[in-house]
Amino acid sequence: MPGITLSDFELPFVFDSVKAYQSTLLKANTILDKHHPSVLVPGHGKTTESKEEMKQRIEASQTYLSRLIEAVENEDEQTLSQLRQEMPYESSFTSSCHEENVQQVKREFANEWGKQ
Repeated sequence: MPGITLSDFELPFVFDSVKAYQSTLLKANTILDKHHPSVLVPGHGKTTESKEEMKQRIEASQTYLSRLIEAVENEDEQTLSQLRQEMPYESSFTSSCHEENVQQVKREFANEWGKQ
């Protein structure tokens, strides 16, 4: 299920929809609680058999997206920069993915915020 989600070292890469990504994280939490998977195999990063680590990865992704949405809405460049710097393996690729996440948030939420 995780594909590129729930990595132990990469930020969420939102290729399609921030809202869909958030929904996927909620589903991952439900799967974790109801079905008790024995191993998590992300598309990138280490596998884990620890339920605590699985939950931590879900929460880390949820926190990143929540902070990202709030920072974009408030035009908080300091927090946006901080989010980019918090990546364990910062590179030009991950920085560009973070910037694309910023642009995706703007596209998805601008109407809700009355910004266009």
